[in-house]
Amino acid sequence: WKGAGSWVKDYPGCMIRPSTSEVWFNTHPTPTGEWSPTTAGQLCRMMPPAVVGEFGNTDGCPPGTSVIETEAVCRAQASTLGFTWKGAGSWVKDYPGCMIRPSTSEVWFNTHPTPTGEWSPTTAGQLCRMMPPAVVGEFGNTDGCPPGTSVIETEAVCRAQASTLGF
Repeated sequence: WKGAGSWVKDYPGCMIRPSTSEVWFNTHPTPTGEWSPTTAGQLCRMMPPAVVGEFGNTDGCPPGTSVIETEAVCRAQASTLGFTWKGAGSWVKDYPGCMIRPSTSEVWFNTHPTPTGEWSPTTAGQLCRMMPPAVVGEFGNTDGCPPGTSVIETEAVCRAQASTLGF
């Protein structure tokens, strides 16, 4: 990890130069992508895969995963899975965050602060996400993330991905 700053000649968001194992985060609003055009570019993230947590458990996400905590990500995962989005609400007997019932291909988002996990305990639970893998974008391109990926837009995620890559 080399640091964060605002550099006009670099790339937006999380930047990587694999040949030297260096990662930076650029906050400049309109960088040009002129720096090191054959050896550096963006570090991009893929849509994280989702996994179904343990049914009937309000803390059912397996190790290495976490509950999906926003309605927008929950809705996107429902779409990715081809499941029906049923909506968001505050339900005391359900599960925290993104909830799934695979047997009916349905997904909801629960905003209740302390749900009990009593609803459908043998067929429903949380939808959990894994840390998404990162991929290196096209060098020398300010819009170099491949289809199906997006630029890493926060320094915290950029640092985490740099650490995962051993940089």
